[in-house]
Amino acid sequence: MTGRDSYEFHKWKIEHRNDRTFQADLKERYDKQRRKLGVAGTERLTARESQSLYENVIKNLKRLEILHDWWSADRVGPATLPGR
Repeated sequence: MTGRDSYEFHKWKIEHRNDRTFQADLKERYDKQRRKLGVAGTERLTARESQSLYENVIKNLKRLEILHDWWSADRVGPATLPGR
């Protein structure tokens, strides 16, 4: 997360730091989002591990999207490069 999303998330964490059920609720949110992405079998992870795995999945999806865009874009071939 970056920018406003990151700010809002950390603000929300601070506001709920004394809530006894916060870590369990946070983990469930990450687990729910990962299930939507097709990642299962992570019930034994801690809230921090769950967060880390979710963020890694999102980053990898973004990397794949960037790679796809690069691969699909019109590329300049070696014969059309300047000076050739």
